[in-house]
Amino acid sequence: MYSILYVDDEPTLLEIGKLFLEQSGDFQVSVMASAQEALDSPALGTYDAIVSDYQMPGMDGIAFLKAVRERYDDLPFLIFTGRGREEVVIEAINNGADFYVQKGGDPTAQFAELAYKIRHAVLRKQAERSQGESERRLADIIDFLPDAMLAVDKEGRVLVWNRANEELTGVPASMMLGKGNYEYALSPYGERRPFLLDMLSWPDEEIKKYYSHIVHDGRAISAESDLAAPKGRQIHIMVKASPLYNQKREVTGAIEVVRDITRRIETEQDLRAAYERVTMTEEELRSQFDELRATNEQLTAAKDELRRQVDRLAMAQSIGQSGSWEYDIVTGTFWVSAEGARILGFPAVAGNIPVEKIEACIPDAAMVRRTMTGLIAGEKEYNLEYAIRPADGSAPRMILSVARLEKDTSGRPVRVIGIARDITERQQAKEALMKSEDRFAALFSNMLSGAALHKLVCNDKGEPEDYVILAANPAFEQHLGISRESVLGKTSREAYGVSEPPYLDIYAKAALTGRAEVFETYFAPLKKHFSISVYSPEKNRFVTIFEDITEKKQAEAKLKESAEKFRALVETSPDMIWEIDCSGIFRYISPTVKTILGFLPEELVGKSVTCLVPEQGMALAQRELEKFFAADKFITPFEVPARHRDGHDMVVEIRSFPVTDSGGKVTGFRGVARDITEQKKAEESLRRANRQLTLLGSVSRHDSLNKITVLLGYLRVASKSSPGPETKEILEKMEAVVAAMRSQIEFARIYQNLGSREPQWCDLESHLSQLQIPAPVSFSADVGDIRLLADPMVETVFSNLLDNSVRHGEHVTKIRVFSQREGTMLVVVWEDDGIGIPASDKEKIFGRGYGKNTGLGLFLVREILGLTGISIRETGEPGKGARFEIVVPESAYRLGNAA
Repeated sequence: MYSILYVDDEPTLLEIGKLFLEQSGDFQVSVMASAQEALDSPALGTYDAIVSDYQMPGMDGIAFLKAVRERYDDLPFLIFTGRGREEVVIEAINNGADFYVQKGGDPTAQFAELAYKIRHAVLRKQAERSQGESERRLADIIDFLPDAMLAVDKEGRVLVWNRANEELTGVPASMMLGKGNYEYALSPYGERRPFLLDMLSWPDEEIKKYYSHIVHDGRAISAESDLAAPKGRQIHIMVKASPLYNQKREVTGAIEVVRDITRRIETEQDLRAAYERVTMTEEELRSQFDELRATNEQLTAAKDELRRQVDRLAMAQSIGQSGSWEYDIVTGTFWVSAEGARILGFPAVAGNIPVEKIEACIPDAAMVRRTMTGLIAGEKEYNLEYAIRPADGSAPRMILSVARLEKDTSGRPVRVIGIARDITERQQAKEALMKSEDRFAALFSNMLSGAALHKLVCNDKGEPEDYVILAANPAFEQHLGISRESVLGKTSREAYGVSEPPYLDIYAKAALTGRAEVFETYFAPLKKHFSISVYSPEKNRFVTIFEDITEKKQAEAKLKESAEKFRALVETSPDMIWEIDCSGIFRYISPTVKTILGFLPEELVGKSVTCLVPEQGMALAQRELEKFFAADKFITPFEVPARHRDGHDMVVEIRSFPVTDSGGKVTGFRGVARDITEQKKAEESLRRANRQLTLLGSVSRHDSLNKITVLLGYLRVASKSSPGPETKEILEKMEAVVAAMRSQIEFARIYQNLGSREPQWCDLESHLSQLQIPAPVSFSADVGDIRLLADPMVETVFSNLLDNSVRHGEHVTKIRVFSQREGTMLVVVWEDDGIGIPASDKEKIFGRGYGKNTGLGLFLVREILGLTGISIRETGEPGKGARFEIVVPESAYRLGNAA
């Protein structure tokens, strides 16, 4: 909503103009009867636009315009008058008026034109301010970059010569900007010669005459060179140059960034010398170590060989999921290897296990026992597949066990030796294969991706020259827009109407080698992008599974463009963009941190956010951060102290939201940090000024109310002295005017406190429970646990709504308050069963001075709520009761116990 000041010496025009403009809902209009009154108003500079009559006593509209322009150069100003002379229009425009609107004619059309031009003037000024601020920030950023920067236009004239360049060359920008003909080379080189930015189109052989270590990065070039710096210093520099483009991507000039890398080069040389010394010492130690190692290897060779043999056997059993076992027939003991014990669910240690424990793992132990008895008796072989329940409670397994009988020299059976192999996965794979074959046909027919089976067609030399489509699923038609019946049994040339088989080399390779391949492509005949997987079920045949990814490719292109815009936005934002993990460690921080806090991003990434907090503010910061990390959705903006790299203290406002992974788990936080140090200082100054104004207002009101009381007393005395009818009527009118003055002064007392304190989270149900409900009226409130962010005077809202229902509802017997959701908004409804509000008055009742009593109650209600973005409207049906809907934005309410 725009705040408008309307100045005219005609009260009726002020009234009708305010009415017409505010009806649109876009304007809040203040009116004043003279230009001098407006100039004396301390609120003059706070308006979004001024509308002024031309011909007014004392000071006309043109003089008023000139006075405004002396104070506020860019405040939109419109002349609205009945004087339509051409010289007046010209004078108004020449003195800075944004528009000139002539009165007369149809009021609706006249004020509609005025409203349109007010909007246009305000939006134009806002755009101009925004552009100016953007250009100013860009110039500041360039000027305070740590590297020297030089930019020239196509004629070689200097456009940019930043502060770092002044320090590097000793030449101030004022002496260089606008100069051409290689003027910038005189200071460092003593002659007019080209820089790297002049060589962007040169071949490397020519560039090497001036620079070394040349590297190309697209249209940009990096190189190194020596440079004579001020005070006789010789430095080594790294230079990067690239073209400058306008919005049409036309080259408009070139830019070059220069960095002094002398210290880095010297450090590299020192490190290289130190490395050479360490290398010599290392070689001597390595020679002695090799001798000791050779001796040790000889001593441990035999031991290692034995261990390897044991490990190989255990590894073979583990890899093959096969364990060995022995049953001693004479002693009745049962020995198993480590892998065999693991399969049975026992600890993976080789050793004896009681037979009863092993049989407890086998549901059909009787069958296994009979087979073992038959083997010992020589009646049958031991080759079984059976299920086991592992002793450790893990999932059941299938076992293949094979054994043979060993006898002593006299032919008596002495032991059984066997192996037990875990065939659970093989059994499951066998069953899965059967199910897979059953599902394959259904999958082929119902899969969302297109699929087709093909057979290679080869020439007499056995070389692939085409392929035939043998089968295709329904999705084939959806993705290609070609019916299956029209392509089955046809070659690719016939099916797709092309001269060369599409992707024959890829398909032939898969069909002949069996190696699958996945690729993306653009198929020009269909004007579509596809993702294609190809594999060979048997030689000379191949299957393609494909999807139309045209929309995805288009989305990726848009996403890439969006990402570039986002990166540019983040890097040029005047606020710091940051991301931290759940421990408060920086994962990212934008380059703006250098401008705001004096640190480079790489100095802070990997460090805790508390490294930026001064010691005296650490306790406050810790409390805020604890609440911050405990939040999982809504995070209220908060302020924390910070310290600049140069040591001065600052205040930073934090706005953020949680970062979650694909599972919804919070992995960190991302947000914006803004320097509000100057804002906090201004707020403190404003608070001091408000305290003084409040003191002055309270003293003035006290004295005025005393005088009003005296005046009312005189009027009452005069009315009792038996005046005539005319005099009595005049006295009654005077008494009504004085009473209205007292009401206005009381309203000023209340309105003075409006917005003087910070908004607070208040419990809605608590405020409603404190209302004093008259005896005849029943009151019900069903609002649950709702908290609103509102001015501390919010209690006045509900007391005024109650007063409105009781005073103006005439026969109100019931009042009901409840809440409901409207999108992301919360709507708190206050409704009664009184006479309601006429349709023509539904918006007027919120105007100041409208109504049968003071006319200030509902006006004050809207003002209090509006401080935190909350609105109120009346939607009741006339004759059936009033219904006030308080519409609360998402940021100004909380449900339940949300902190």
